[in-house]
Amino acid sequence: MKPHIIMLSGWGIEKEVFGPLQIELQKSFQVTCIDWRKIERLTDFKTRLLNMVMSINQPIVLLGWSLGSVVAFEVASLIPERFKGLICIGGTSSFTSKGDYLYGWKARIVNHMKKQLVIDKDKTLFTFYHSLFSCNEKNKGFDKKFLQIVQDKFQGDRLSSLTLGLTYLFETDVRMHLENINIPTMLIHGKSDSICPYEASVFIYEQMKDNTRLNVLEDAGHIPFFTHEDLCLKWIYSFLESEIQYD
Repeated sequence: MKPHIIMLSGWGIEKEVFGPLQIELQKSFQVTCIDWRKIERLTDFKTRLLNMVMSINQPIVLLGWSLGSVVAFEVASLIPERFKGLICIGGTSSFTSKGDYLYGWKARIVNHMKKQLVIDKDKTLFTFYHSLFSCNEKNKGFDKKFLQIVQDKFQGDRLSSLTLGLTYLFETDVRMHLENINIPTMLIHGKSDSICPYEASVFIYEQMKDNTRLNVLEDAGHIPFFTHEDLCLKWIYSFLESEIQYD
């Protein structure tokens, strides 16, 4: 039986961002997308995914992007037997830097972003959306294409929900779970990612490397499945065909 793919979106970004990728994957797999609109409690991130997992009566592969990768690792550490594989794009195991872990944002930057959200939510999101792309990707117009999708298809989210998302990123640290997740895993990361540095995926790979492959895109930012769709699809299909054991 082929697995059901659950796609988990990032902070402040709705599931419509997966549109083209979802359409292609649905040609071969069942696909469900989750975003984080209307979150009311920090536990809702984990619970939203758990509820979806429990409703599916077939093998599951998690595809987590950005914040979605953190949720994927958190839930995979709780019920690893439910998953055939993990795919993490622009992922991290700790969004903030801690001690000798330097591959995240400083706490003061996250707190500043929370304050800016209160002052001007739309401007803060607009600035964040632009930061998803490398200079090369902006030169090719991907940022404008993305902002058009935001304008045409996003419904928007409440300030309280967006703030909880930043709090979840600030507080959640799944680094200690990585070596215990014995699930085939593929990491895809842009070398020019300014949101989650690619070293965050290198760190994950070093903890899980016996069961993990790492693919790095030299000129990509934080959203490579949007800017390098064909190559990401090639890697995803290769992973699903070669690493996932079908019953």
